[in-house]
Amino acid sequence: MVQNNTIVIIPAYEPPRAFIEYVNELTGLGFQEIVVVNDGSGEKYAEVFGALEKIERCTVLSYAENHGKGYALRHAFSYCKERYDENYAFVTADCDGQHLVHDVVRVAEEALKTPRDLVLGSRDFSLDHVPARSRTGNITTRKLYKFFYGLKLDDTQTGLRAFSYSLLDELLKIKGDRFEYEMDMLIVLHRKRYTIREIPITTIYEEKPDDVEKVSHYKTFRDAPRVAFVLFKNAFWYLLSAIGSGVIEITAFFLLARLALGWNFASVALTMAIPTVASRVLSSVFNFFFNFKVVFHGKQKRSVFRYYTLWTVQLGISYGIACLLNTWVATFGASVAVTAALITLFKYLCDLVISIASYGVQRSWVFADPKEKRLHFYGFFLRFCRFFFNIFVRKYECKLETPEKPTVYLCRHLHTHGPIKIYQSLHFDVHSYVLKNFFTFKSCFKQFGGYTFTVKHKKKGLGLVFAKIGAFFASLVVAPLVRSTKAIPVYRGGNDSIKTYRKTMEYLDKGESIMIYPDVDYTASADTASDIYTGFLFLDKLYYNKHKEHLDFVVVRLDTKNKAIVESGRARFSENADFRAEMPQVAKQLQDLLMQETNV
Repeated sequence: MVQNNTIVIIPAYEPPRAFIEYVNELTGLGFQEIVVVNDGSGEKYAEVFGALEKIERCTVLSYAENHGKGYALRHAFSYCKERYDENYAFVTADCDGQHLVHDVVRVAEEALKTPRDLVLGSRDFSLDHVPARSRTGNITTRKLYKFFYGLKLDDTQTGLRAFSYSLLDELLKIKGDRFEYEMDMLIVLHRKRYTIREIPITTIYEEKPDDVEKVSHYKTFRDAPRVAFVLFKNAFWYLLSAIGSGVIEITAFFLLARLALGWNFASVALTMAIPTVASRVLSSVFNFFFNFKVVFHGKQKRSVFRYYTLWTVQLGISYGIACLLNTWVATFGASVAVTAALITLFKYLCDLVISIASYGVQRSWVFADPKEKRLHFYGFFLRFCRFFFNIFVRKYECKLETPEKPTVYLCRHLHTHGPIKIYQSLHFDVHSYVLKNFFTFKSCFKQFGGYTFTVKHKKKGLGLVFAKIGAFFASLVVAPLVRSTKAIPVYRGGNDSIKTYRKTMEYLDKGESIMIYPDVDYTASADTASDIYTGFLFLDKLYYNKHKEHLDFVVVRLDTKNKAIVESGRARFSENADFRAEMPQVAKQLQDLLMQETNV
């Protein structure tokens, strides 16, 4: 039993009496030890902690003054480091009843499977019963965390976390005594290349009457600035680097611009080129080393090449701005010194904006660790296209829960509307079924040029020529894009179809999920759903033979009215039924779910 190798750590400040029963439930599940930290709760709560001390395998660590959650966690980590070894995993939970005991067990199991990972119990903040304040706070912090540190997490504030003994040393080094400690944990471990994973847990938020004990001790005016400081510290160092580089550049630019303007070059472009290039070269040396060592903790020597590639692009933009400013300021007829000062002032403000905008590029490309980049599920081409697509096209809200086990999803194709919205908006990764014709340029062009762009639209004469040209350029994009999605090639009919099953089972065996667009006619509109091909149902038989467990077939619906991806329903083979006898029933159930209103 996995609980025998797991210690549960719970920092507790002024806990409710219900906390006693919660600890009793945990000990009843067979955990090695429950370590409760009395974070200076005072005499009023002595009875609660006294009752906890009487529970078998429950240890209470106490100190007189309240220091905060971060301090309490480190206090427990020190205790555990001396008492246990690398054979154990540790789970931190809260004392306010937000973490169900079966969720504690689940995150512990995941931590034991992957010793170098930090496992987070992730709550779903899109649920109706979540208070608006909590939902807004979590959405804000997770978006800021992703922007500053490049990792997408659904719940950055969860207190349910699990990890192995090997992480204790790292966690003991992290500073912060209160709620900011948990945010810094995510920052530090991600920066040091530890994997941070999430598994969904039950989301509990209960409105309590006035006469019921309130447990949360988060103080907005005390704790929010602490968390914000930790969250923004990388941005602070980056801004400091930008300001320092700017001071160097602005000083050099002013001196050189004044000198260049005095030389009376006939060309404005040449006049501005000398101070722009020279000043930026000087500032770039400082900026690179500061960002490499302090801001992004670079590891690779090739960061120099990438940095100066980005630097060249920024230089071109800065140079163009300087020329425009010189032309504009010259209309005032000011002296050389005043002209140089005005150009320098406005140029510095523009360069500061450019520098801030380049933060994401430096974080995700210039100073990125190649090992970290290989962890991407989808390829670079898809991520690149999706980034620019998201700028101009609104994403849908994905209301699907992240699957805990391999799942087969089904969605209407709808003239490619289905695949586009899935890849743009789905918050977890899937392998999609794609016809084999679209994986190479040659076969893609044959499909587009021989049918989709020509025969299908009845093109003739000059229209046929333009259709062939369109098919050529479309094939240049579609084929690499499909490969970048890590799609599964579909061979309809013939012996080659076994390749589709083999590739699918390879991914399902790894715990990854599949997305299928099962319309026989992909061009069917929302209100004229076609029949579905049912060959994919044999996946269940293959999976069951190997894992003794049936797959979930989940139908996904695109709700364009509310801009959301929602679940229409799911089907599953029964445990002991004959597969071939039950297959038509499951197929009919899925067909009916797919026929539901799509709002497209």
